[in-house]
Amino acid sequence: MSLRTFFENKYHESLNYYRYFFDDLNEYGNPEQADEAFYFIHGFDGSPGQIRFAIPSLFQKFKDRFYIRSLFLPEFSVSTPIWEKYSPENQSLRESKINEDLCDLAKKFDKVSVVASSTGFYDFLPVYPHLSKEIQKSLQLFWVASAPDYADDSMWEKLFFPLNGFEYNDFRWFALPNSNLLTFINPEASLTHNWKFAAQNRILIKHDLESRFKVLGSSWTYLSSDCMNWLLNHCTENITAPIDIKAYVLSATKDGYWQGQSIPEMKQVINKYITPQSMIWKDNSHLWVNTPENISELLSLAT
Repeated sequence: MSLRTFFENKYHESLNYYRYFFDDLNEYGNPEQADEAFYFIHGFDGSPGQIRFAIPSLFQKFKDRFYIRSLFLPEFSVSTPIWEKYSPENQSLRESKINEDLCDLAKKFDKVSVVASSTGFYDFLPVYPHLSKEIQKSLQLFWVASAPDYADDSMWEKLFFPLNGFEYNDFRWFALPNSNLLTFINPEASLTHNWKFAAQNRILIKHDLESRFKVLGSSWTYLSSDCMNWLLNHCTENITAPIDIKAYVLSATKDGYWQGQSIPEMKQVINKYITPQSMIWKDNSHLWVNTPENISELLSLAT
């Protein structure tokens, strides 16, 4: 058995792992009893269930008077291999579903808060101009863990593609390791985060939030920089000015996806697409900026 096949087999096994947040559950609360509505759009290889990581913050502010719907399509299920998810056909389905869901929610609620995680914001971008002006006015945007509109070439690809990589639909996919020992190379390589806030502390584990699989005791994930860049270009190529929406942004200053860009450089990218009412900057990595107190601070800016 080749190493490539060995890694693929282990990855397929992981699609049935028990997870706390990485699943396809896409609806929370009773829309008939809710005062606030939230629509969650996950990022690249994310999942509908990831929004549950924000529920403690939502409950603290709204108690049980909120309703969440997450974007979900079978083509993007957590049981679907990542390389099968991304195609022009599937992306068209994704954009149509976002449009359909927002139109439906706007019929039920006077205001809908779109929560876009990471690159999920870019999925929302091409949909917004096609919504009616009335629906546009009913929306506000929370962009959590902002992400750049281009993925730089990865040193990981040069190292691991010869080991376990393959091409699928013209995109180069490879598996890369996660370990806290590798964060000196890139902060997104972390596996755990020691969260502390006031008297609370907890060890957060990436396996519960994102797709990871075990090979010989180490944790791995699949990535394709060229697939991500195709997606980002597809979503942004027709955006010529910032969309007109109330927007609030949470960003990590140690975000490995931004590749060490300064805050002014990050703002320059963000401002190409939105003009935020407020922006929050935290000294965290991409995933671990989404902690309860940071989400609560973001919510406090608008609601």
